[in-house]
Amino acid sequence: MAENRTAIFSEGEDGRQLQKVMLATFPPEVTYSVFGSLSDISGDTTNTYWADAERSAAKLYYPRVKIYYETAFPREIIDVIGDTLAEGDVAYDYYDQEIPKGLTNGDVRYFHADDQELAYQVKRDFEELACFSGYDLRVGIIPLIRSNKRAPKGTVEIWLPDKAIYGNTVEEQC
Repeated sequence: MAENRTAIFSEGEDGRQLQKVMLATFPPEVTYSVFGSLSDISGDTTNTYWADAERSAAKLYYPRVKIYYETAFPREIIDVIGDTLAEGDVAYDYYDQEIPKGLTNGDVRYFHADDQELAYQVKRDFEELACFSGYDLRVGIIPLIRSNKRAPKGTVEIWLPDKAIYGNTVEEQC
């Protein structure tokens, strides 16, 4: 945000569009101290500002997956998965996302009902690519729709412990 401060706070439609994207993308606890409340900014008494902001953000949106993994999880799977899947329409973040042992059994977590399909896609993609890499990977799905820990719409997380690998596979099994 600091890099784009001038553009975000510029007068006119460009600045307003950036503010809409910020408001629609990030939770109020992140944006409130910078932009104030929605009604303070928009002066919109019809409450359409959020809907406009959400539509603006959706135009710039692409799905994102954060990959968390234990140190013992085979790094070659992460590299293959990250490189292969990054060629598609989903961004995969896996740099510096190591987690302590024992936090998970292996799961894909989603935070908005609209992201359920993405979560199942990520589960399928990871299990299939792991299989072709010689690993029997099994992860569950955890909907965190009512959780106070939220991620922006279009973001899911996959948590990969070494115990999510149930053995080895051969390509014919995949």
